[in-house]
Amino acid sequence: MSLDNILNHWSDYRKGSEEGGHHDYEHRWAMAINLDLCIGCN
Repeated sequence: MSLDNILNHWSDYRKGSEEGGHHDYEHRWAMAINLDLCIGCN
């Protein structure tokens, strides 16, 4: 699957809630970054 194919046909890959594109999960996750300690990637 190429990036060009995804960009040109993105609506074919997108699913709405009626097609099973959205699920209510019991668990969720998050990530926090301490910007006082982070020196960046450069």
